[in-house]
Amino acid sequence: MKKKILSLIILVLSNLGFSQWDIQSNIFFSKIQVTNYDTIYAYAGNLGIMKTTDNALTWNNAFPNSVLDFTFKNSDTGLTIKNDTIYKTLDGSSSWQYSTTLNSNPIIKKVICSRDSSTFFVYGANFYWTGNPPANILQKTTDNGNSWSQITLPSPIIGTETLYLQSMIALDEQNLYLYYRAAPSGVNYELKSFDGGINWEPYIISPIMDYIVSNDIKYAHYNNFFLKTVDAGQVWDTIQISTNANIIVEVDFIDENFGAVVCTTFVDSVQWIYRTCDGGYSWSSDTVNIPINSNYLFGPTDLDLYAYNYGFIGTFRLDTSLSHLLILNNVVPDSTDCTYIPSDTTSGLNSFSKNSKIEIFPNPSIGLINIKLKSSEEVNIQIANTKGQIVYNNNHINSNGLIHIDLDLLQGLYIIIIKDSLNLVTKKFVIK
Repeated sequence: MKKKILSLIILVLSNLGFSQWDIQSNIFFSKIQVTNYDTIYAYAGNLGIMKTTDNALTWNNAFPNSVLDFTFKNSDTGLTIKNDTIYKTLDGSSSWQYSTTLNSNPIIKKVICSRDSSTFFVYGANFYWTGNPPANILQKTTDNGNSWSQITLPSPIIGTETLYLQSMIALDEQNLYLYYRAAPSGVNYELKSFDGGINWEPYIISPIMDYIVSNDIKYAHYNNFFLKTVDAGQVWDTIQISTNANIIVEVDFIDENFGAVVCTTFVDSVQWIYRTCDGGYSWSSDTVNIPINSNYLFGPTDLDLYAYNYGFIGTFRLDTSLSHLLILNNVVPDSTDCTYIPSDTTSGLNSFSKNSKIEIFPNPSIGLINIKLKSSEEVNIQIANTKGQIVYNNNHINSNGLIHIDLDLLQGLYIIIIKDSLNLVTKKFVIK
């Protein structure tokens, strides 16, 4: 695998400390799906699919049977597979209706929703190590399970290899990426279509992708290396995230630039969260008390991190505007100072350098805050609450070293984000 020389990007971040995870449930879950900040669907084995609408404080039964898989496109609309039958709900699991019956041959059957939430897909195959025919299947519905169409897949035979469908990423109804494991070699292959499966590109040897921005830009991982291509896999950047951790166990990105990973050693069960705001070229570490022996899931939109199994669910949030992690439930890091300096910047680095004295007073405040900083150019000031919602956004000219802002906000903790043309700094303050 060819390595490219990477440009240096300086990322100055304070070491963030986090409190213990809140224990929200004593139910053993093998899969969870987060549809918004409050609503979570989770699979609990013989208990079936469970649902919470208060961020995991209380749970109710959503589907009272064992299932093979389930997925939701939003809090109301979802599909589940029980044996060979697909059921659909349009009212948040209050009722379920028959959708279709699948071929009984594949042992593994999975259901996903495209990233743009337009299309449900069901795919399946047999286990690749059994020696049984792969029985690969792929079907789709664009009307929430009212009707289904079969997608014809190419022959799963390449020379002496037999390909078994393992996973799938659908950007939308048209752009489909399928990942296969070959038997007996164990090599991974990618199969892609840009017209909804009418035509397929040739199989290519490829890692199984974690995130796809476009056909050219894709992210994957191997052991403790982050893999990135910007030319559809012709050349891969191989970036070692950490010399401490030897395994990446979960990866997700909000967009091309902002993402996070969970790493572990598997020797002493130490685990870390690393995050990036430049598309994976540089990574910063947060010292986080992550529950071990867990599965991890990054939630939708804002990279909430959920740990599940072994009787609990907890949440972290990665806020893209701040480029660091926040814990939900109104708990924030001990320090929120963050300065990001672009790699091509050679001047003006003293504007918001980490050693610059930026003061916010009074703190706590009843509404009027004063910001003292050295930069004399126009700055953009945003204020976010602990859920990451922007509650103030305006540009200010710093003419005399002080900026005055009169705020009408609820009592609580807030993050102020100050940006000039080069850099970004964040601070905490309290409205009392």
